[in-house]
Amino acid sequence: MVVKIVCGALALKGNKFVLVQEKGYDHGKWNFPAGHLDEGETIFECTVREVKEETNLDIKLDGLLGVYQQKNKQSDNVVRILFKASVIGGKLKYPKDELLDAKWFTFEEFEKMKADEIRSLDLRLAIDDFKKNRIRSLDIIRTDNFRKI
Repeated sequence: MVVKIVCGALALKGNKFVLVQEKGYDHGKWNFPAGHLDEGETIFECTVREVKEETNLDIKLDGLLGVYQQKNKQSDNVVRILFKASVIGGKLKYPKDELLDAKWFTFEEFEKMKADEIRSLDLRLAIDDFKKNRIRSLDIIRTDNFRKI
């Protein structure tokens, strides 16, 4: 079994948030900007990097939305760590070699999307956690010993 750690964000600007449309794996499905944790980086650094790479947006992490675990189509154990973030700069632009699209969505638009339009149930769970104000403080995540090991 392979365990994969994916970090991503519900990146908000006003009353809208950004989703990216997958090109390769899960072609055509919408997802939060997210990606795999690289060796040597914290989950915070991974999230900021992935959002920047996929959307060209600069973000500030505001809180932890949740940790969601699932098995993917290859039977990998996937742990998705999703944050609430505020967009603090940049203009929405996506890498055309990696993604089909990137767009701003309202919560109402997202709720109208069919299950086969989104990458995983985790998005709906994270939106539900956001709406129910289940946002945890970032200080519950300790990385101060990360680079000392």
